[in-house]
Amino acid sequence: DPWGWETIMVNPKDINFSQISVNKNFDIPKDVTDQLGLSKQKINIDKYAKIVKAANLPNGSNPIMDNMKPIRVVNVKGQYVVRDGNSRLYIAQTSKVKSIPIEIVTDVEELKEFNSRLKRNGLPNQGTSKLPTCR
Repeated sequence: DPWGWETIMVNPKDINFSQISVNKNFDIPKDVTDQLGLSKQKINIDKYAKIVKAANLPNGSNPIMDNMKPIRVVNVKGQYVVRDGNSRLYIAQTSKVKSIPIEIVTDVEELKEFNSRLKRNGLPNQGTSKLPTCR
């Protein structure tokens, strides 16, 4: 990776959210819509979570989530918190996926923006394990 970010697989339950709500309409990446044979790229987030859940394999992997853009996280005193990807984490947790790709953010500017987001949402630095509401 040109940015030096390493992608690792972790259990989505081990990641906290940095927002208290997510958009109820999820933008599916074009390659995934093609892979699933879907006609449109916007879908209700809970409906999409059901599609993802149906793809869970006995070995714990999920071909849809395994190939999704990694969720970018910040390590706050040992707790992973989403920097970019709250909707993807919502989908992973509600569809009971066992592991998802993440990248750990270390860029100072991104960390400043991350801290501002947490403050705007009234959340502590460690974020929240509570599932966001869909709006």
